[in-house]
Amino acid sequence: MTESELVKAMTRQEGGYFITKTRLARFIGAKRPETVSRYVDGLVVLNNRYYFIPDVVQRMLADTKK
Repeated sequence: MTESELVKAMTRQEGGYFITKTRLARFIGAKRPETVSRYVDGLVVLNNRYYFIPDVVQRMLADTKK
């Protein structure tokens, strides 16, 4: 999946451009939200729980290329 396809799929599911750790974990099929911490640590957080989907996707793709 390309970055734009992943952003589009996530925003379609969420109905907007922000996602929580719990919803991100559910999206990738993880059982616990703690497993996605590596994707969101250090990103800007809104209201202590919402992350900007394009930032999360960039981090996810960068992590998979390592």
